[in-house]
Formats: sequence, structure tokens, C-alpha cells
Amino acid sequence: MRFFTPEWFEGGCPPVPEYEEYLEGIRLPAAIDEHFSLHDAQVIRIVYIEKSHDRGVVHLFLDTRHSTTKAKEVVFTGARLLLEGAVEGAWWIGEEFDVVQDGYRMDAMTVDGKTDTYSFLTIAFRDMVLR
Repeated sequence: MRFFTPEWFEGGCPPVPEYEEYLEGIRLPAAIDEHFSLHDAQVIRIVYIEKSHDRGVVHLFLDTRHSTTKAKEVVFTGARLLLEGAVEGAWWIGEEFDVVQDGYRMDAMTVDGKTDTYSFLTIAFRDMVLR
């Protein structure tokens, strides 16, 4: 992650104008608008369903009582998933979106509320739906 790092979080999560400017210059999936943020959501479960040898569907199940976006599930289609650390049960800190050759990429940082351990997930995807 380039913008939402452990140092950013430990510094009190200040606004990041460079990321906001970047987002204005790219086209994101229709599910993402200016109010989309999973900050302070808790990751309940991640389910990956393989559809082909390198792509599938990722379901993120969330407790979003404390976040701006109230969707309880985010579904990524045409997706690849990479996890670094234990994400399930952790608190969502921030997400960054990029446009990549065959769709989009979301990088997210979470923190375990008991151990203060950071974890990261990356999902490359073609589309996403909020439920």
C-alpha cells in the first residue's frame, strides 16, 4: 500500500489529498462512490470460490456497524486473492484502488484489535457488488 500504511494509521489517519486526487483521475467500478469506505468494519469471513485456474469469486463478509459503507458483503468477480497475515476477525483500516490491465486491484490493511498486528489483502478483480 502506498498511502494507507501503518505509519499513517498510527499518526491518526489524517486525510491523504494525493490519494483523493489520484481517485478523481481513474474510473472505478460502479459500486464505489465518494462515500465508499470500509474503515472500521470488522472482517467476519473471506470465502474464495475458484472458477478457473487463476480466477474466482471472493466474498468478504463484514460487520459494518462502525463504517461509512453499510454493506454486509462485498463480492468480487473475476478475482484473484492474496493474503498476508490473518485478516479474518481483524478491523479494516483502509483500502486503496488501482486500475490494472484486466480490471482493478484493491489493497487493504487490517489490524488485529487484540495483538495490534497488521495484515494485508490484495484482490485483483473485474467487478464488485455490495450487498
